[in-house]
Amino acid sequence: MIRFPRPVPGPGRPDRLEGLLVGAVTLLGLGLRLFAVDVTGLWWDEFVTLGRAAWPLADLLPSLAFQGPSDVSLDSSPPLFHLLVHASLALFGHNDVAVKLPSLVAGTLTIPVVWLLGRRLFSRTTGLAGAAITAVALFHIHYSREARPYALYLLCALLGLFFLLRAMDSGRRRDWAGFVLANAAMFYASYLASATFFAEGCLVCGRAALTWRHDRAGARRLLGRAALAAALVLLAYLPWLPGHLFQVRTIQADGPTGDRFDSAGFFAVLKAFTAMHDQTGQPWPAILGGLALLGLLRHLRQGRWRAVAALAVWAGSALAMAAALPTQIHVSIRYLVNLFFFYAYLAAGGVEALTALVPRRLPRAAPAVLAVLGGLACGWPMAQALPYYVKRDSPSVKSVLAELAVSRDNVDWLLYYRNRHLKIVADWYLPGVFQTAARLPDRAYRRFFFLSPGDLPGKPALPGLVPVRRTFWADIDKGGLVNRAPLPLDAPFAADFTGLGFYADVYRADNMAPDQGYATLGLYDCRRPGRAVFAFAVPPGTRAGQARATVSLDLRPGKGGLPESRATILAGTAADGLRPVATATARDFPPGQSRVDREVVLPAPDPASGLVFLAVELVAGRVDGFLEIAGLRLDPPADLRLPEDAAPLWRRRAAAIAANTHVLPGLGRAGQALGGAALFGFADRPEPDLGLGGREDLDAYVAAYPDDAPVAALADETGAVRARYFDPGLRHPFAGLNAVAGTVLPGFDGPVTARGLVAESPVAGQSARIGPSTLRLPVSGPDGARLLLRDDGTGLLHFSPAFDRPLAELAEGMFLGDALAAVPGEPAVTCAGDAPCFLAYAVAASPDRPEAAPITGFRLAWYPRVLTDNTGHNRVTAAYSTDGATYLPLGELRSVGDFFWYGGAMRMVRDVRLPRPADRLYLRFALSGGGAQLWSAPRTPMTLDVRLAGTGFAGLPLPSGAVTADSPDGPARLLPTLAPPPLGDGLRERR
Repeated sequence: MIRFPRPVPGPGRPDRLEGLLVGAVTLLGLGLRLFAVDVTGLWWDEFVTLGRAAWPLADLLPSLAFQGPSDVSLDSSPPLFHLLVHASLALFGHNDVAVKLPSLVAGTLTIPVVWLLGRRLFSRTTGLAGAAITAVALFHIHYSREARPYALYLLCALLGLFFLLRAMDSGRRRDWAGFVLANAAMFYASYLASATFFAEGCLVCGRAALTWRHDRAGARRLLGRAALAAALVLLAYLPWLPGHLFQVRTIQADGPTGDRFDSAGFFAVLKAFTAMHDQTGQPWPAILGGLALLGLLRHLRQGRWRAVAALAVWAGSALAMAAALPTQIHVSIRYLVNLFFFYAYLAAGGVEALTALVPRRLPRAAPAVLAVLGGLACGWPMAQALPYYVKRDSPSVKSVLAELAVSRDNVDWLLYYRNRHLKIVADWYLPGVFQTAARLPDRAYRRFFFLSPGDLPGKPALPGLVPVRRTFWADIDKGGLVNRAPLPLDAPFAADFTGLGFYADVYRADNMAPDQGYATLGLYDCRRPGRAVFAFAVPPGTRAGQARATVSLDLRPGKGGLPESRATILAGTAADGLRPVATATARDFPPGQSRVDREVVLPAPDPASGLVFLAVELVAGRVDGFLEIAGLRLDPPADLRLPEDAAPLWRRRAAAIAANTHVLPGLGRAGQALGGAALFGFADRPEPDLGLGGREDLDAYVAAYPDDAPVAALADETGAVRARYFDPGLRHPFAGLNAVAGTVLPGFDGPVTARGLVAESPVAGQSARIGPSTLRLPVSGPDGARLLLRDDGTGLLHFSPAFDRPLAELAEGMFLGDALAAVPGEPAVTCAGDAPCFLAYAVAASPDRPEAAPITGFRLAWYPRVLTDNTGHNRVTAAYSTDGATYLPLGELRSVGDFFWYGGAMRMVRDVRLPRPADRLYLRFALSGGGAQLWSAPRTPMTLDVRLAGTGFAGLPLPSGAVTADSPDGPARLLPTLAPPPLGDGLRERR
């Protein structure tokens, strides 16, 4: 039986050893919080923070207070953490670590505060052990690495409790001042502060009640000082009180609240505190929970029941508030973070109980050192779970977007299903890589990627899109948009914004884009006003009066109040001189009605240009809710009279397309197109003034591209198709060259110098002659590799094999392979038996440039999987070599535990910068036997990115007409690009 020793005097002032131990534990905690912090990308709640923290202060504060429109969902947080993130971004730039930095600092500073509070509440030993437990507990590490306010709130809450205890004991002004500052900061850090502040009030009242019998004057003095301090805290929070009350209205439930604690049960919370992300199946919650129970007994035996009770009130306050609030918000463990420190101090008491068993003949420093070691031992589950934890987002959003950047080819635009959510993630990780709907500067043809939610039920399929990739995060398609503005005024026009037709119809747009989720036209960036201008034209000599248009508006108010959004409808005969003709705000909607129509009259078309314009302008305001355009209808003027020689509608539409886009009447003598953004147009007979070829030209095009489909078509009044427009670069971006010289037609509007070149497999160091220019691919790579070259001599070879293909096909891309077998029904390879096997890939410089050494480094991401056997026999090892003889290790997954498959969906990453450029690179994967596997699938792709320099590519001059081209060394598939291709290296993990 354990006998607790008799109580000892209070902890007194910290000695040098205690300070050194706390410093060491704090540095350890900092290291654990920084470990691989750049590996895991931001998750959605962190983007909720970033969605406003990256804004200018003039937009950040009011939007956060009143949940103004943003690219993210509601963010129920006061502004302090967002202001710190804002400052961090300003100081350290556009990166994930800068977003997480305030939490990293707050979480690290919490460690010594836990020590100080533990010393005051319990004992020196409990304080040291509690600090050590906090330093290594994965639960607290997680919130210290998350760009949300929880770590900052906990730091302020613990400081507030510490200063309150000191102030109640000493009555000193500086302690009350510390209490005021800590609590004011806590209120500005999290709305959970209300409950914690109430708990502190309960502690003050409890102390006053205990003091009242023997010292009424002291009790009154305590209550008076506490009331003054509380008033100062509330006075400091007064500027944010309107925002606080708005949040209360926003989260208030409209109906039954239901079971909001189904994921925050006792055992789930205990596992999170003690063994978060543990994969071993060991009974750590029971073991460490038993240690905490032992600590409770220790504290009670030592007469610390008041300290335990005070801590319980403080820790349980958030839980009580969550239970009492009439809201439908699901209660997750993140709202119960105070309870972690109740567990930590109880477990620290258990460590103290065990250290009390140490023989007294040991040195005086032994209890303190053992307390720290005991607290660190509580983090053993963390040590086992940390490698899994830092890879927990496999597959990674950053990897998906890096793949998108590398496979961009000839696509310049990025559009979204909605103007929120996916948009903020892609805009953050791909700044400047694509053009967006933030501004449509002209009416040229646009190739685009379209990102839409992959898990959205009932999502309508948009016609004309070409599937690119289905990922865990989003569905990626691509398409082409042909703009046909100005629109004919003599034909009825209707737009409901259910598809992408807006981009085909709009004459000019700034910061406006359709929202497919609501079938509305709204702001792309909700901070800025937006305007969309539609132009309508009549042929010369037309007599036309005023046309009538109807603009439908939708209102989606937030729960806290009506939005401040305003819609303005403008009209005129000059695009830059439009005048308002109608407005609408949220107050114009009758109660319970979400749609209103505004009918407007357009002026007669300008006699000189034949144009008349209709525009819609939106301003979002700073209160939650949206006012957007739901439809637009225009009827021709009743008195419109066309001249007898007016061209038919389809010809006028074709003339508008020809004015907006580079249209070619066919391939001519060329066999295929080579890059560019030209469209190929065809009619029933040649129409040179419209850029349209005839039937024979269409037949020749279809012979060259038999599976292509039109990106646009024009029909006459009977519905018969009169013109078709094709974009070969959409489905077939690469031109195939071979040893027999052929003719290619550059699709650029005039002679250009391509600053980029993309080569698709095979990449084998081939040479290519295009007109007078000759170039050579600087390297050869595995089958399926893609090569990107920039005119500054840098480049990237990208390779990502898919292991869901037959083994014979996989072997074609390997440099060497031995004793391999496919895993039935899985995208993986393994060994054909129990004997070891291996596979290897190679990249080498072009054979005609033996002196060149273009390989400067590489990054490898791979997905191994092993059957655990408790002996460490099963393993997958990756290594590399630059000479084929000496291999250096990259990483190994070795089996631990008993008979379960480990890995497969957890990536391993290594980034290697070679000490000197190399002309060869070999990668080898060694598998121990049938209990080891290597995976590569669309959701978990093995990827190799080889960085290149000194490639010899300095641009490719291209004429405006057809030229001869060949590849005498073997087939080559090439795509020249006007801009240097993005290499996506900034999104790749380093380890």
